[in-house]
Amino acid sequence: MILTPGTRLNRYEILSKLGEGGMGEVFLAEDTSLRRKIAIKILQSPFTTDDKARMRLVREAQAAAALDHPNICAIYEVDESDGHTFICMQYIAGETLETVIKHKSLDLAEILGISIQVADALVEAHARGIIHRDIKPGNIMITQRGSVKVMDFGLAKPFQPEGANQSEAETVRLISTQGTVIGTLPYMSPEQVRGEALDGRSDIFSFGVVLYELLSGLQPFAQKSTAATAAAILTSDPPALARFNKDVPAELERILGKTLRKTPDERYQTIKDLLIDLRNLKDELDFQHRLERSSTSKPVELGPTLLTEPEHPALAATAKRTVPTVDLLDARTAGDKILSPGFRWMWLIAIVLLAVLGVTGWLLWRNANMRWAKSQVAKIEELEKAGKYLQAYDLSIVVRKYLGQ
Repeated sequence: MILTPGTRLNRYEILSKLGEGGMGEVFLAEDTSLRRKIAIKILQSPFTTDDKARMRLVREAQAAAALDHPNICAIYEVDESDGHTFICMQYIAGETLETVIKHKSLDLAEILGISIQVADALVEAHARGIIHRDIKPGNIMITQRGSVKVMDFGLAKPFQPEGANQSEAETVRLISTQGTVIGTLPYMSPEQVRGEALDGRSDIFSFGVVLYELLSGLQPFAQKSTAATAAAILTSDPPALARFNKDVPAELERILGKTLRKTPDERYQTIKDLLIDLRNLKDELDFQHRLERSSTSKPVELGPTLLTEPEHPALAATAKRTVPTVDLLDARTAGDKILSPGFRWMWLIAIVLLAVLGVTGWLLWRNANMRWAKSQVAKIEELEKAGKYLQAYDLSIVVRKYLGQ
């Protein structure tokens, strides 16, 4: 049965085709009962011809439908009609993160904002025992209002052979004794590549790959062939970020490095811990930004109009009581106008407080960077012993910024 505009699947009327992927085709449809637009994903072979595969996908979709979070694309229903198994999802107007980063470079504030929303969505999913298994820019939607929606929880796509459209990332489906492991190769964790059983730490690794790409513009492990990419995920460290972006804060480099550890036990153990570190970093950067704006802002000049009497009689009386030096100010020349002693003390105290806050913030930032840099010395030595001289050199450049020679 070919689905065309006007075709009915139970109470859903097909409006247009939105796209297609490994699992099947996606259509824009209208829920005729609720009068709202939805997206329908029609599952196709081999997902529907094999009863076990179809039932597994249906169970996963039903579990994902229990997720209720503003940064997760909602799943409304899993149903069948005229031999079609389909999933009804929230229709989201916007662009994928993959499309966004092809057209523009994101600044640090935008990257942190997107990362925090994605991590928050994963916190909700992991808390309910659901792992995504395919975190990548193509599964992250940016709505027209700029908010994030994570798509395709619990859903999978089969392998795309070499020579397929390179605008679509390779998707790999591996079978092991642990079961079916699904993910997009350049974003897969080492344990996914090996076909092992997964937990939430696999999503953390994939999250780190996405974050690295947002900061550098490159996928950290992508190579010219599938085999080379898999080998890089298993054995190679990503190139130092300093080669592509010298403005990444040291704390963000530390967070990123911890997400990309090859061994799950060495990564963040929960996505919630990662989210806390990202939010703390954002708060610190926001605080520094406010300090910088405060230190560069000019005092507002108080002109003669501030001392004129208001038109309302009650306000005029109040103004006369609170500004007893109006006559004296009027007697002075315009070039000699100054604030009263009380205001001068207030300005002085404010300037002193800003200076103290600025120095304190700078010292905290400097100490945090120096602690991180000292902790990297041992890693540089390890890289040199392992013969990874280029990576050791790149890391030493970053460390030298904080420790000097």
